[in-house]
Amino acid sequence: LFAVGTAKRVMGAGLGSAAEMQRLVARVLQNVRDPAERKRLGPEFRKLIESEAARSGLSRGEIGQGLFDQISAAGAGAESLQDFKDAVETAVASTANLSDVIVGINKVQENFDLKRGGGRQIGMALVAAQAFGITDVGQISAALPQVAGSAAAFNITPTQLIATMAAASKRLGSTAEGTTAIRIAGRAAA
Repeated sequence: LFAVGTAKRVMGAGLGSAAEMQRLVARVLQNVRDPAERKRLGPEFRKLIESEAARSGLSRGEIGQGLFDQISAAGAGAESLQDFKDAVETAVASTANLSDVIVGINKVQENFDLKRGGGRQIGMALVAAQAFGITDVGQISAALPQVAGSAAAFNITPTQLIATMAAASKRLGSTAEGTTAIRIAGRAAA
């Protein structure tokens, strides 16, 4: 009986993992409108979630949520999926939250009209800002849209803006204070 009970628990755990994976993939696929494309991408997303979880050490749930966030923001193209992989690498290297890194990369790309696929450089700038300033990737990601328009108008690059946000947060004591100072400086210069 012990052996049968153990076998049932092991099999149940495997089924739970399969059910969890099916749920994760189904959630990610909600962002894909075309039924034929959903059918084609399902196995690819499953493989991507499994491989990124194994490579990074992050949970399949966190990877699945991150993939959902990425596809919601930028679609399922090859460049977007590369940005996702870069975000996973950045999150692991920095101990930043994966969803925060994804949001940061996408907000920079949207606000500066950058093409998809360049997430590694943006992610590393976010991590450097977190290490240097009194801020974190999530706070910078949330504050970026408030100052990105002014920065772009003055030909300030995304990495320069992120570094400025980190320096201002360190000097003024918080991301909010630093962002306010940057906005005021941008208005004064205009």
